[in-house]
Amino acid sequence: MFQGSYVALVTPFKDNMEVDFDAYGRLIEYQVRKGTDGLVPCGCTGEAATLSHDEQKQCIRFALERTNGRAKIVAGTGSNNTREALELTRYAEEDNPVLQQAHGCRTNRALHHHCARRKYSHHAV
Repeated sequence: MFQGSYVALVTPFKDNMEVDFDAYGRLIEYQVRKGTDGLVPCGCTGEAATLSHDEQKQCIRFALERTNGRAKIVAGTGSNNTREALELTRYAEEDNPVLQQAHGCRTNRALHHHCARRKYSHHAV
């Protein structure tokens, strides 16, 4: 399923704390031009913990539309809140493979409990 190089994208911000989609687009284009096989928006490098869930959705959608199939997208949909992580995962799954980062799960047992009880354990990494 996964092959090659995947880059975890940072999420650039404007001075007013909004996501800078112009800069985000330049980051995406740079990686695609350099031959990156896949991109990971909204992972822990992408400040997912500090983004609102609407902002996470916007960043995931933007990356999907900007790459337009030129690179795979593995959307970071993690949250400390299991329900919100599942909502983001379902949103991202509509068009895309998903990587759910289970923040706060310090053991395999905690990770299994976080994901398996919601029948999404096969998406957890």
